Amino acid sequence: SDVSQGLELPANWLPEAAGAAQGAIFYQAQDMVAAGTAGVTILEGRTWSVGKLLAWTPSAPGNTLTLKLNVAKAGRYRLAITGAHTPTSGRFTAAVDGGKDMAPTVDLYTPHQHMLRTVFLQTGRGPELDLSAGDHTLTLTARGKGTASAGTDIGIDFIWLLSGD
Repeated sequence: SDVSQGLELPANWLPEAAGAAQGAIFYQAQDMVAAGTAGVTILEGRTWSVGKLLAWTPSAPGNTLTLKLNVAKAGRYRLAITGAHTPTSGRFTAAVDGGKDMAPTVDLYTPHQHMLRTVFLQTGRGPELDLSAGDHTLTLTARGKGTASAGTDIGIDFIWLLSGD
């Protein structure tokens, strides 16, 4: 096949809890943010899960974006974020329920357009979080941009929790 023709994904595709993602619970980022949140737009296209990408353009380093995360069953989970790499992407950190920033600082910059990348986050105690059933917050904090990036955009496609139980 001719790779110059690009990848054609089906409309409204969803991530699948199979293989390395066996048992994962996926959350669409655009469903986790309050409507009308400053600096947030929803982009559309087949590259993104369910055809939508949460695009956040922070106005300055240190700005935060809070996402609501509802956990159905208490347990130990690994947290991952699948984001869009673009030439205008910036850096961010993530924290759960007002805790310390998890590692690593995520840099979504790439010189190529519209690539997806999944980053697994971890606390200072290891890769798993103890989460109770119910509502939690996932706070993203803008951390500026690398010298090659043309912007500070943060594109989040979906969040996933992978059970460690």
